[in-house]
Amino acid sequence: MILGSLKLKQEAIKAPKYVRIIDIVLGAISLIFAGLVLGVPGFAATLVIVFLSIALLIAGMEGIIVGASGRGLSGGQRALRIIVGLIAVGLSMAVIVFPISTVISTTLLLSIAFIFLGAGAIGKGITEKFMPGWARAMYVIVGLIVLGLSIPVMVYPIFGFAILKSLMAAVLIVNGIGYIVAGAVGVVYVPLGQEMLKRGGKAWESDAA
Repeated sequence: MILGSLKLKQEAIKAPKYVRIIDIVLGAISLIFAGLVLGVPGFAATLVIVFLSIALLIAGMEGIIVGASGRGLSGGQRALRIIVGLIAVGLSMAVIVFPISTVISTTLLLSIAFIFLGAGAIGKGITEKFMPGWARAMYVIVGLIVLGLSIPVMVYPIFGFAILKSLMAAVLIVNGIGYIVAGAVGVVYVPLGQEMLKRGGKAWESDAA
C-alpha cells in the first residue's frame, strides 16, 4: 500500500482563532433559531417560507443567467434554462404571496418523503442478507413507524407541520452544538505522509470531517 510505505507523522494543528469564533457564532445562531422554532408560534412556518423563497430565487436567477449567457449550450438548452429559471423565480414569489399554501405543500412533500424513507428501510431490512437479524428487524420496525407517520401527516397537515417543526428544531440543535464544539475544541488537521509533504504534495485529513 502507498500509505504504508510513507513515513507517517502525526501533528495536531489548531484552526485559526477567527475560524473558531465564526464556528461558535454560527452554532449560537443555530441554537437560537432552534429555540425560536420551538417556542415562538409561526416562526417555523416563516423560516420554511424564507428558506424556500430564497432557494427558489437563487436557483431561478442562476438558470436565467446561465441560459442567457449560453456558453457551451445549444439554443434549446438555453431556452429550457431560461424557462425553468423564470418558473423558479415565479414560484419564489408565490411562496411569499401564498404562505399558507406553501406550508401545506411542504407538509405534503414531507409525507411523500416519509413514504419513500419507510419503504426504503423496510426493503433494506428484508433484502439485506448479510446484516444481523436484529439490525434487519430494526430497519423493518423503523420503516413501518415512518410509513405509518406518512398517513396522518398527509391527512392532517397540522400534525405534519408539527413533525416538520420538530425535525427543523432537531437539525438546528445538532448543527448548533456541532459548530460550537468545533469552535471550542478547534479543528485538528493531521498530515498523512511526511515524505509526500517533502515532495510538495498536500495530504491533510480533518478530524472534524
